[in-house]
Amino acid sequence: AGHIWKSKGIANNIFAGGLNVKRSSGRSRQTSAEKVKTSLTEISTKTRIEDRNRWRGAVETEVLYEL
Repeated sequence: AGHIWKSKGIANNIFAGGLNVKRSSGRSRQTSAEKVKTSLTEISTKTRIEDRNRWRGAVETEVLYEL
């Protein structure tokens, strides 16, 4: 790591935390893969709710795992 401290390049700036870059405020954007995953989860949940026995089984499974 000593060679990085002695250098005067971007590696030294990154290593020493010298880059003054603002992060964007607010919530980070969702990727398209995350959007698809969220939609599929919502569809799966809706299907389980419509089938009362499957929904009851899913809820009981969640309760057992929390104990």
